[in-house]
Amino acid sequence: YKRQVSTQSTWGEHDDEDFTLGHLLLEALLACNSLQRPLVVSNIVLAGGIAAMVPDLQRRVALGALAILDADDRYEPVRPLKGRLSFSSPPFSPVLLPWTGAGIYSQVAAEFS
Repeated sequence: YKRQVSTQSTWGEHDDEDFTLGHLLLEALLACNSLQRPLVVSNIVLAGGIAAMVPDLQRRVALGALAILDADDRYEPVRPLKGRLSFSSPPFSPVLLPWTGAGIYSQVAAEFS
């Protein structure tokens, strides 16, 4: 089974090559040190083209991440933060989300290359 459209990455099953956004969110939290995690988990911003196109994306990502958190012991270190998951609204128009996502990606890529 292969996903057919980009929006399918927000939900469903995954394999080792195909993570959902919930998995990616939890992996990002694991990559943070334990002092950073509470700040990060309470200030999540979804940016990029998909953030502007998919209705109710924040809720879908949150529900997916919480379900994974309960089911996968790999994420045990971030379970205490379960009740603190919160999305922040960007301080600009949703029309700009695709450009913002690209800007964030290019900056991060430049920092780590």
